[in-house]
Amino acid sequence: MIKDFRTIINGCLMGNSRSWKEFLLTYDRLLNGIVVQTFGRRDSEDIIQRIIEELIKDDFRLLRRFTGESEIAFKVYLKNIGRNVARNEFRKLLKRREAADWLDEEVEIVMGKQAEEAWQKGESETHYRELSNEFENLIEKLDFTSRQVILYRRKGYKHREIAVMMAMPLGTITSLCNRAIVELKKFRSS
Repeated sequence: MIKDFRTIINGCLMGNSRSWKEFLLTYDRLLNGIVVQTFGRRDSEDIIQRIIEELIKDDFRLLRRFTGESEIAFKVYLKNIGRNVARNEFRKLLKRREAADWLDEEVEIVMGKQAEEAWQKGESETHYRELSNEFENLIEKLDFTSRQVILYRRKGYKHREIAVMMAMPLGTITSLCNRAIVELKKFRSS
């Protein structure tokens, strides 16, 4: 077991798997505490993974940048990185929720508020399921690319993120999304 924090960091910089295990054993509790403060326990493993990704990104840029002499200074440094990553992930989560809300408004234009109202009124689950199935049937009528865009939007991704994932220009994605909504309205009214 490696005890010296500088030895652990140097081993990590050299890609030593034993050093990485030691790093995780030594600093997991610290990172977990930061993430749980921001997110709660539900996504902590994913966020810790993002923190590690940030540490190793660009040939260990953030690990190499640390020049302090004590483990306390390293813990403070690590805590700041962890907080920044957790904050950024939290912002992304909020943006995705906002995007999902925006898409819900788009879908409400297409579907009306029938499904939501049925659920709130406590109408039968069957009626709610029928409305959900109707939406799925409408989506199936779209071409594959438009369907993908709408489903990504439904998951909360922004047009820019979808453009990257689908390797298409942003304008094309925006256009596909808008056209798909118009088509869904037409399918709904016919």
